[in-house]
This record gives sequence, structure tokens and C-alpha cells, in this order.
Amino acid sequence: MSAIVDSRLTNVFFANARVSEDQAGKDQRGNSSLLPKAISRQIDAGRRKQGGLWVGGKAVLTTSTLNFAPNSMNQALHATPENLEISISLTNISNVAVHRGLITDVIEIRTDVGILKIKCVKAKAFAAAIEATRIAAR
Repeated sequence: MSAIVDSRLTNVFFANARVSEDQAGKDQRGNSSLLPKAISRQIDAGRRKQGGLWVGGKAVLTTSTLNFAPNSMNQALHATPENLEISISLTNISNVAVHRGLITDVIEIRTDVGILKIKCVKAKAFAAAIEATRIAAR
């Protein structure tokens, strides 16, 4: 079993994230749903503008993997919350870089299948932990 090295509350960028249409406006019984239609429209406009959505949750770095799971709110609101869970073997990470963000910096993690973008407080320290653990896992 892999030991936990670090964990953070994070936002991860997903190009395929979508708020469930069932969550906007009224539910099947006509009751108010979890998400007002106006907010759902704003989220969808932001998704189109950015090319995806930032999803809040928790990232956990272990001695062998980097994992992300969405928080309960995002699990409830997204159309396919199971597609928002990530587990990356550290051996599949080729590069870790930090870029300036508006409020928090963005960690860009390159793998053989694409790029994962993570926002969190103290991003440079988390990126350094990912890189050090990745090197140690070789």
C-alpha cells in the first residue's frame, strides 16, 4: 500500500466536465432543483469560454500515484461525476511545472496521455512534492 505524501484541496481543469441538465431549474416532480437555471446557464457559458470547467475536490499524492476526487457538491452537480476522478501513476508523469494564476498558481502535470492542470494554495510546494516523489518512484 502506498503511503500518503501530501494532500490538498484543489481545483482540477476538465475539458469534458458538464453540469447535469437534471440539476438546472426544476426536477422531474416540478420541485426546485439543487441549481437555479440562471446559475446553470452562467456555468455553461463559462465552460464554453474556457473550454471546460475547474472542478473542486481533493488531490492526494502517494508514494506511487497522484489522485483526485471531486468534492460532494461537484459529485452531485456534474452529469458524469465518475469521469472526474483521476489516478495517475507517478511513473507516467514526464514533467511538472508551475505557472502564475490569477489568485492561485496553476500546476501543469504532463503525462503520456495529456496535461493535467491543478490550482491550489501553495502550488509551488505541492508541485515540488509531486516532482520529488515522482523522481523517488523511478
